[in-house]
Amino acid sequence: MSDDSEEANHHKYYGHEAKLLPPQYVKPYVKTNKNDFTDADAIAEAATRPSMRFVSMKSEQTQAIAALHRRRNGYVKDRKGWMSRIGAILLEFDAALPQGHAAMKKLFVWLDNKCAVLPSLLKAELHCCHEHYLLLSARIPELDKTPKKLVEDNAQRQNLKTIPGVGDIVASLCLAHVGAASSRGFVSPVRFLLSEMPGHEAIMLFQENWPAKR
Repeated sequence: MSDDSEEANHHKYYGHEAKLLPPQYVKPYVKTNKNDFTDADAIAEAATRPSMRFVSMKSEQTQAIAALHRRRNGYVKDRKGWMSRIGAILLEFDAALPQGHAAMKKLFVWLDNKCAVLPSLLKAELHCCHEHYLLLSARIPELDKTPKKLVEDNAQRQNLKTIPGVGDIVASLCLAHVGAASSRGFVSPVRFLLSEMPGHEAIMLFQENWPAKR
């Protein structure tokens, strides 16, 4: 949808009124086999419906925020992957590292306390993996500074933070994905967020933010 918003903003710059339609709302109006002509006919038909819901266009600012969050989610996913790799390596040598970031950050202190005897080649590999894990752990808080500043400078995002479990990250991500929730008549910004976000991103959002704050 970000590419569609970019094109819509481009047309708006030249004085046109651009509106975005969700594909699932257009599909019922496709009359025959899918092609460019039938798609255009379905879009024209759907756009004339008085009860049709259009998608809010994203500004360049909100698109930039969404890109920042995608990079952050990538770092979080990569960090989790490196934790799993390190844990799997240790299990092969009968060393079960406790779960959690606190234990992972003190990996080699834990190994010394356990008096674990590991091959020198494996220790070198663990050092490389652990350094990459620490690098990702350092980059994530750095990225978190930008959403925090954006929330402080925006009244809408401050209002979102009044919802239990919503912090700076969720508030900035919500408006980056959905724009103005009031334009669609949703009472709850969170319900509007879930209606607009791709399913896997919505699941990741809840898994990452809500459980830790309950």
